[in-house]
Amino acid sequence: MDIKKNIDIILICKGWYQKKYNSILEAFNAYYHKYYGCENVKMDKKFALNLFLIDAYTYVDEKTNHKVSFAERIFNNKYHPFSRQHFGEQTVFEEELYDRIVTFFATFDFTDEMDLSEYEDMFIKNIEDDYEDSENYGII
Repeated sequence: MDIKKNIDIILICKGWYQKKYNSILEAFNAYYHKYYGCENVKMDKKFALNLFLIDAYTYVDEKTNHKVSFAERIFNNKYHPFSRQHFGEQTVFEEELYDRIVTFFATFDFTDEMDLSEYEDMFIKNIEDDYEDSENYGII
């Protein structure tokens, strides 16, 4: 399991990507192109789920000693009030799961269990610039 990749993915879900990307999925796509190549491949939610998010969740589950119940946080609708199924829209399972895991990473604070020392410069630069120039800082 690649720890750096998993932390990168979690931080991207928390919004640590440059503002030139309009969404987390676009940031994932850029991350994929930077680290995996294959410029002609465009990432979709199912691909991101299988390549990034499931491994990152497994990492979090192990790091937190299973304090974060996958079933409770991902499948329970009370944690996803704006889920597409609440609006009656049909969706494929992988897209819904993608949205739920991204929401989980974005909202749940488990960073105390992770070594973020490698990212301190990025955090400090954002604070020093009062987040005004934050489009230049991020994982990707």
